Amino acid sequence: MAGFYSGRDGALYIGTETTKAAKVQNWSISVSQAVLETTAMGDTDRTIVDGVRSYSGSARLFYYTTSGGSNVKSILENSIKTGDNLNGGDGVNAKSDPIFMKLAWLDGSNPRYINIQTIITGITMGASMGEVSSVDITFEGNGAPVQSTLAT
Repeated sequence: MAGFYSGRDGALYIGTETTKAAKVQNWSISVSQAVLETTAMGDTDRTIVDGVRSYSGSARLFYYTTSGGSNVKSILENSIKTGDNLNGGDGVNAKSDPIFMKLAWLDGSNPRYINIQTIITGITMGASMGEVSSVDITFEGNGAPVQSTLAT
């Protein structure tokens, strides 16, 4: 049966979790395809070939916790690394770890998704009176998608 997808159908999985991340407000992904020009002197029209693809995206997760932690926990632990020097300023700490993300539209027994390895490039957190605290993240894809069912 044909139908439209909406935000209500969306889901985000972080790492190797098989349970969707709780309290996700939104996510987005953008795919870019660079082109390489092959036009030569004397040509009258521009010609191109495909170059490097890239993936980037963002998500907003509400800062939510359960007894086992939260969906934000693995993002923060893998992206924000603390040092051993309590005085700060040492400039040498552990590097950030890649995180697998599965961006999905849940459609009964036929979900649509793209699963990519990402590097978190930005985290914005805040607390405002009268609002639920949220964590906004931006990410870049690392390599080709691991798996995708978007076209099926």
